Order: sequence, then C-alpha cells, then structure tokens
Amino acid sequence: NSEEMKEMPFPDDLDDTFCALSALYRYDPRLIAGAVMAKAVEILTMLEEKEGGPYRTWLVPESADKKWKDIDLAVNSNIAYFLSLQEVDLPSLILLIETRINQGNLDSLYYPTIYPVIYFISRWYKGKRIKKIERILLSMQNKDGYWENPLNTALAVSSLLNLGISPIELRKGIAYLLSCQEDGSWKSHGFCLDPARDGKSYYSGSSVLTTAFCLEALGKYLKIFKMESINTEREDL
Repeated sequence: NSEEMKEMPFPDDLDDTFCALSALYRYDPRLIAGAVMAKAVEILTMLEEKEGGPYRTWLVPESADKKWKDIDLAVNSNIAYFLSLQEVDLPSLILLIETRINQGNLDSLYYPTIYPVIYFISRWYKGKRIKKIERILLSMQNKDGYWENPLNTALAVSSLLNLGISPIELRKGIAYLLSCQEDGSWKSHGFCLDPARDGKSYYSGSSVLTTAFCLEALGKYLKIFKMESINTEREDL
C-alpha cells in the first residue's frame, strides 16, 4: 500500500527469487523440497531465452514490452549459483559468463559497479577464465591494497578467495577493513541501483548490508588462512 507501489509498480524478478532460494537452501536444504524445485524449474522454463538459458530478468508475460526482457549478467549468475548448490551446471550460463569476461564487459543493468557482479560469479564459476577475473580485480586494487571503500573491498576480497587466491595476498585489504570498523559495523555504501527518478540515479545500500559483506570477507579470510597454515605445518613435518 505504499506510494512507491502505486507510482512505480515492478514485477517479480529472477534476481531476488534465486538469491532468496539460495539463502533458504544454505540455511536448511530441506526447505527446498521437490515441489519448490519443480516450481523453480517451471519459472526458469517460462523465462528462458532459449532452452537451458540464459534467462530474462522479469516475470512478465510474452506480450510485455521489450524493455522487460533483458538478459542480465548478474541475474544469470545468481541463477547459476542456486543451480550449482543443486549440483547442476548449465553450459549456456557458463558460455554467457566466459563471453562477457572475454569482452571485458562485466556490467549489469541493476548494479552500479562490477564488484557485486564478480562476487556473484565467484560463488559458482570454476571455468577457464578464473585467472582473468582475478587479474581484473587486482588491476582495480589501489596502491594501499584496498578497493575504493569497505563494501567494494569486502566484495573483492571474498571474490578473490572464492576464486582461489592466497589470503596472504589480501592482507592489506583485510587491514583496511578492520581500520574502517566503527562500533562493530561499517558505513553504508551503494550496492545496487534503485529506479531512477526525474533522470536522477538512486542507489540502495545500508550499514547492515556493508557490515554483512565485511564480516563474510573477514570470516573467509580467517578460515582459509588457518587451513593454509595447518597445511604448511604438515608439509614442514
């Protein structure tokens, strides 16, 4: 019943849908029972550009305007992540990712930077272009070892760790994150794009969201660092 709902009604979309399904599955796989999977497959089939993907973003009928039928890199990456949790890989989505990596085009209609997009890709992609993604991220790292702000740094650190880079190479980024913490949290930064109004761009983000990504990056770093230390000690023995 909000004014925004009346002024800017938006249909449901696959990005939110498959991020939510992934979160539910990781919390408790039993929540994604056969009926849920059947419905997810039905939705994907409705919105596939061709058999097996890639997939359109918005849940709209075929009669909808062309602007509602985009194929977005971030959205398809989040779909691929959920499918990977079910041990399903779609060659069409891998091809989409690798084509865009080769083109140097990792932009999304719905995210203001490539940091979230690479983060989404890193959660599931195991293909031949991993090193190229690493090089893209490392080329964006500043001389002090971090990426613009705490949110982008956290996304970059988590992505690089997901892709297999050693945590030792990310120490400066981790030190930067710790230095930016204030009262147990981190400041808000723009994560995704909201609808433009009167030609002006709006961004969505919050301190809670930035903090969640920072904690994830720190947790990944600590876990992998400890594992590498244990393996090194074993080799020494």
